[in-house]
Amino acid sequence: MNAAASSRTVSGSPPRLATSFASIPLASPLIVGSGPSTTSVGDIVAAERAGAGAVITKSIGGHAETPFELEDRRRYYALRGNSTYLKSTYLKEILSFERGTRLIEQAKAACGIPVIASVFQPGVDDGDFAAWRRLVDGAVGAGADAVQLDFFYINLKKLSDVRIGEVMSFIRELSTGAPVPVIPKLNLGMDDDLVSAICRMPNLAGLIFIDSLNVYPYIDIHDRGRPLFDGVLFNETTGRSHGVLTGEPLLPFTLGMLQKLRAHTHVPLCAGGGLWRRDDVVRCLMLGARSVHLTTLPMLRGFDALRKLNESLLAFLDDEGYATLQELVDLSVDAAAIDRPVRVRPRPFVDVRARLIEDRCIHCDKCESLTVCDSFKSVPYNFADHCDGCSLCVSVCPTKALVLEQA
Repeated sequence: MNAAASSRTVSGSPPRLATSFASIPLASPLIVGSGPSTTSVGDIVAAERAGAGAVITKSIGGHAETPFELEDRRRYYALRGNSTYLKSTYLKEILSFERGTRLIEQAKAACGIPVIASVFQPGVDDGDFAAWRRLVDGAVGAGADAVQLDFFYINLKKLSDVRIGEVMSFIRELSTGAPVPVIPKLNLGMDDDLVSAICRMPNLAGLIFIDSLNVYPYIDIHDRGRPLFDGVLFNETTGRSHGVLTGEPLLPFTLGMLQKLRAHTHVPLCAGGGLWRRDDVVRCLMLGARSVHLTTLPMLRGFDALRKLNESLLAFLDDEGYATLQELVDLSVDAAAIDRPVRVRPRPFVDVRARLIEDRCIHCDKCESLTVCDSFKSVPYNFADHCDGCSLCVSVCPTKALVLEQA
């Protein structure tokens, strides 16, 4: 191992990438999210070997093992931008109680990383509480290090104050007295007032967010506009589409939700949804997350993507002069704010203009194709009269021939 590689492994104790979530120590901030990649013990073992800090199991329901029918088959379509369009059903997406608890037991016996059990019951009414309690108790009894409450399929939009109170009471009762952290998973379909109330909940262990986006059906333009997928497209009772979007397009929503949550709570946050690159992970940490969960990335790129991400995070620490990953957490925000929302710290206005480094320019014409600025309409480029330092040309230049300098 060369010196550079050695400096990017473990630097003292604890390891440089070590963090925690909901009081659970993690060797890496990378958690494999609940999904197809956490359905089997073999996959969970592979995730650990690749460097995952923890895993969140596929969601577990209260139903008995049930044979799949034709309509229970999952459908995927890979979209541009590292994302997928998906259609599936309850039986395909939610593990039976027996299979789920067995998965937890076997994973804990085979692995050393934390196993967070995701549980789901299709409702949060009084009649559902016993089912949720059975799921939480079953996961804890099987050895789960924490339990995620999965609300993705439940309609929690535009709730009355009374209804918000009922849901909050539900979450509190499930969390109270549990021997392990019980963590709500938030999604974009939740009522804003409900999210705010959850953020204010006493003794909250942590929050996980966001989930995939529910979307209307895609169509196949090469098959006379018929639906891309076969079978039932909508839930006949709720009218909800069975289509789901996952992957990179979710990233702006994740970063937005992270800032919204960090503004109003100091509890540990685990951000996910659209995270694909090292820079995405670093941004989440700097904005206040202590860990991230990745689902589509291992689905499409395999578990080796986790190893590469960890290596890239270590390289970032070296290149930017940070000793440990913990130095990144909350770096962008005014974390000391107690009596006011925690916001991203603003930067002062600067007067800058672009400058061309001619020996780096390959004359690709990307800057000249931009229609937002007149600087490139003449040669030599006229930055003095037309550039206001917007930086778009700098970000699209493939050879870094354009730089910003003080005007």
